[in-house]
Parts: sequence; C-alpha cells; structure tokens
Amino acid sequence: MSRINENILNIMIVEDDRIFVKLHAHLIQRETNIEPTAFFGADEALEFLNENSDEDTKFLIFLDLNMPGRNGWEFIEICRKKPYVNNISIMIVTSSIYKADHILAKSYDEVIGFVSKPLKKENVWEAMKEFRLQESVMNGFGTVEKNIG
Repeated sequence: MSRINENILNIMIVEDDRIFVKLHAHLIQRETNIEPTAFFGADEALEFLNENSDEDTKFLIFLDLNMPGRNGWEFIEICRKKPYVNNISIMIVTSSIYKADHILAKSYDEVIGFVSKPLKKENVWEAMKEFRLQESVMNGFGTVEKNIG
C-alpha cells in the first residue's frame, strides 16, 4: 500500500490493528477527500518516509502508540533525527489511558494532537486544522498552541 499522494499533503495511518486501519482510512478519506496510506508497523512507515520525502511534501500521520516491534514513541524519536522532521505532523490515536502519555505527547513539536480510539470525524477535522496552523507557523505566520488533552 505504499504510494505517494500527488497532493502536497500525504496522510498516513500507522496502526497494527487491521480493523482500526479500515475504519480510520474510510473516515479520513470521507472527511478529507485524500486517500490515506496505511502501514501496519513503524518500520514500514519509516521506510516509506525515507523513500518518499522531499522538501515540498508534507505528511499528516495518524499514529498508534502501542504496536509490536517499534512503538509510536520510538517512531517519533527516529523521525526527529531525519531531514523530513519539519514536514511531518502527528496525531496520536491510541487506546492508552496513561496520563504520562498525554504529558509526553505535549513535549514533541511534531505532535499536534492526542485522541482515543476509535478516530471520530471531529478528530480528523481537528487534525486538519492543527496541521494548517502548524504549517502557518513554520512559514512565519504566527504561533501555535497545541490542543492535546
């Protein structure tokens, strides 16, 4: 399923549960008109980013935290060391109930939100809004205040 979107914005789902992938992909496509690219693990998603990143392509990533192999936090840490770090925005979508995860999420500039599974249309709208705000800030048009629960 790895293909680059012809749009400037590519939406990715990084989630190991196939049911959530189908549910979230359908919702995201319905609400944004952009077909997301799904990955069932962090390594697969990292490989895609390494192969498809350039200075003009932006990625909005809906990321699960708890996955076999590399977890979501490890994914974020690896991304932070890559040249494409300024081209990614991450919405964490998780079943985690730990307050420490919420607090940790706020410490990452790349994380634009933190929501519980399953993803809802309001979460997709919020992710798109936060993505646009983050893009404005990166282009020198203001500041952004994160809305992380």
